[in-house]
Amino acid sequence: MSLLTTLGTEMPLDALSTELKRRIEVRGLGPPRSFVKWAEQILVDHPERKALVLPAGTRIEGDAKLDGDDLLERGIATVAVLGDLDVGGRLTNSDSDGGPFLFVDGDLRVGEILKGGSSIIVLGSVTSRGLLICDSSIGAFLAAGDLSASAIILCDKDLHAGGTITGPIISEELGNMRASLVPDVFTDPDDPDDEFADGDLIRERLEAGLPILKG
Repeated sequence: MSLLTTLGTEMPLDALSTELKRRIEVRGLGPPRSFVKWAEQILVDHPERKALVLPAGTRIEGDAKLDGDDLLERGIATVAVLGDLDVGGRLTNSDSDGGPFLFVDGDLRVGEILKGGSSIIVLGSVTSRGLLICDSSIGAFLAAGDLSASAIILCDKDLHAGGTITGPIISEELGNMRASLVPDVFTDPDDPDDEFADGDLIRERLEAGLPILKG
């Protein structure tokens, strides 16, 4: 697995926030979901920490962990890519209570996304060749362009894309979790009234290589 810290350079969060707001302004991104607000939020949440900045066109062959030990040990609260980011494997944030911000000033292409409490802000489009799973009411998933995945599973989470969303959406709000997901991802697999999939159970099955979608 490629460690993110070997691919970028560290910088102060205030300098990064200023640069991100400049890039957002150049792209003309504004309401309804304020990209500038999220560029400022990194300072509100983690004023004492640092950012890791990766160059445009960064390619990670395997998986990438947003809350990996190497980031935490260095006090890194934000990972920013100054252009497109391509992850060959799975992009994960396993902590449902938080995690580093990810800003991508370009397109994000990834094998699969499993997001917990981190905020993922993409100024271009998002393409997940597999699943896109958002678990936790904390953080945001915000893309300025199109968003596509084989399926989009939302556990107590909203997401926003400025362009077209491609792929079936599965959520408690839509009432289609039981119809779409295997019983093993529910706290009570045999209770049809238990309609909210458990993010931890989803992660366990994915890590074990087991399906979570009904055949």
